[in-house]
Formats: sequence, C-alpha cells, structure tokens
Amino acid sequence: MNYQFHVFNKPITGTPAVISIIPNKGLLCKYGVKGSGQFNNIIGVSVGGNGVTAVCDQGNHSVQLFSLYGTHQRVLQSTNFTSGFAPRYVAISKEGYYFITGYSIKQVAAFDKNSKVITCFGNQEFKYPMGNDISPLNDRVYVSDYSAHCIRIYTQDGGYIKSFGSHGSGKCQFANPRGMTVDNKGNVIVADYSNHRVQVCNPNGVFLFSFGSKGNGYNQFNCPYDVVCDNDANMYVSDTNNNRFMKYDSHGVFVSRIDNDQNALRIPVGISVTNDKPFGHVVVASQEDNCIKVFAQ
Repeated sequence: MNYQFHVFNKPITGTPAVISIIPNKGLLCKYGVKGSGQFNNIIGVSVGGNGVTAVCDQGNHSVQLFSLYGTHQRVLQSTNFTSGFAPRYVAISKEGYYFITGYSIKQVAAFDKNSKVITCFGNQEFKYPMGNDISPLNDRVYVSDYSAHCIRIYTQDGGYIKSFGSHGSGKCQFANPRGMTVDNKGNVIVADYSNHRVQVCNPNGVFLFSFGSKGNGYNQFNCPYDVVCDNDANMYVSDTNNNRFMKYDSHGVFVSRIDNDQNALRIPVGISVTNDKPFGHVVVASQEDNCIKVFAQ
C-alpha cells in the first residue's frame, strides 16, 4: 500500500512509501466436508491466473470451482461420457480453459469458460492419464500416464506430439507417475510415485536430475502424489504417506515444510501454488478429510 505522510500539512520527504503487510505463515483457511454437494474423494487442485481454484471431486463426478478462500462459484460436469466422468487432475490454460484428466474416460477433456466440452483427446494413447500441466513456453499439454509409466505431450487442440519415459527406476524411467508440472523454463517435473522421488527433465524429455528416496526425512518421500512450482522455480511436493508437503529450491535442495503437525493433513494429494507478490499461497487437497487447505508461506 502507498501512504503519503504529512506534518503541519507539509509532505514528509520519502513518502509515499510502500508498506508490505506480511501475513502469518501457516494455515489461513480450509473449506469442504464429505458428502453429495460437498466433496467426495478429491484429488487434483489447480489455481488459475484469476484466482479461481478448480477441485477435482472424483466421487461427485465433477470439477468444482471456488475463489481462493473457498467461495463456491460453479461446477464443471459432463454427461458426454458413457463410462462416467471421474476427474483426477485439472490444468488451467492462459485463456481460462480447463484440461481435465479422467481414469474412466481415459483421455483429456477440455472445457471452455462456459462449462462446455470443446474437445477430448488421448484415448488412442492413454492407459491411465493422471497429472497434467500446460507449458508456459509453448502451450503444450503434458500428461502423466500412470499405467504406461511415461509422459505424453499434446497440442491444446489434441494433436499428439510424442511420449517419453519407460517403466523402471533409472534416469527418465518412472514407476506410476502421478502429479506433474512444467516450470517457466519448460522443464517437466514429475512426482515419481512408486520410486519415491521427483524427476526433472527438459522440455523434450531429456533427464536433468532427480531428488528424494523412500523415508520420512526432509529429503525423502513416501509416495509423492503431486508437485508444482512457483515463478522462482521452487518446487512444492505433496508427500502423501508422510502426511505433509515440502518446499525445495530449483535444484531440489530442501527449503522448508509448509504445513506442520498441528494442521493435521491426512493424505495430501493435489497441490497448487499462487504467485502473489511478495508472498504466495499454497493450496492442498487433504483427501481423507475431503477438504481444501490454504497456507501462507
């Protein structure tokens, strides 16, 4: 905020000044309970550029949209799929379109701003689509295929480009990859779930580095479910079976734990981060509680 200060009706040199209001760290709010019309087995969460928070509510066959602090706005649903609509993850484009993965439909469904399905793609390639994100560099859609142990790349209108990765524990090999993100350099960052690590590859799928191993130390994971990054390339990982989520720098070096034991996360799954300045928010889906928790860091 900018304030001009005066003494005896004369402005003080150096004003107006910028005063930064620093929020408390930790849990800011939570919303949601289990039930029809509430949440039922939530997984992925994504915050768009306008602050709209999209929550994949698998058990209620919908993606629910909220403000950052939990004011309900509307619901994305579709009866176009005979196999049912059970959304797992959602990515939001610059234009405000929603790209949603679903296990039952085995493809990506794209919704426009009016909640209308505008395209579906990937059913020829996917076995079990999971995490997804849109590259800020080339607008391509990257999707993890949980059962094929690879990452698939598409244009936003559904054109298949390529896949990379295979099953294993080596470089650029995956074991049931779940959430993933693309940083502002186009690097692809994957929560390598059953290998208990995070892998980072370049935009074409060439291995760069990985971090993590199985355990409960600060540089260890027990089934990491999702990963996101901020504009400074810091990475945030939901460490599901350790019931916590952690922050790492762009090289995979531990920075901090965002939550704490008093916040009682139970099976954290989807995670998203805002890029508010000077401080961002981290939004996490606590699956067993069927609620969304918003943290300041």
